[in-house]
Amino acid sequence: MRILVHELVTGGGLADYEAPSELAPEGAAMLAALTSDLRAIGTHEIVSPGPVSPGSLDALIASVDAVWLIAPESEGCLERLAAQVERQGKLLIGPLTDAIARASDKWGVADRARLQQHAVRQGHSDPKIGRAHV
Repeated sequence: MRILVHELVTGGGLADYEAPSELAPEGAAMLAALTSDLRAIGTHEIVSPGPVSPGSLDALIASVDAVWLIAPESEGCLERLAAQVERQGKLLIGPLTDAIARASDKWGVADRARLQQHAVRQGHSDPKIGRAHV
């Protein structure tokens, strides 16, 4: 299986933005660790090309079987990249866009947790938040 490992910051995805200075070394460290571990497994071809233009990222995605993304959740970066992979029908190793959107919404997560807590205390279940266990 050919797996594209794409890290947004070192991969050129924020070239037009003023990104916080710590993002590049953190992204590079995550990319190095992940690609090293995947290559050590030795059963897949790992593609990690470095900086790419937005247009060439689509071509890279098309050329592989699966994509593993490393990107910040902020400003919808990870969600947009995941949607780009999903539109091409490729296997996305990691959460899908709907899960990313829900997890990225920290206020929404807190609200859902409060609702779940309340349901458990009341002994109710709600299909939107799952079955309450008492």
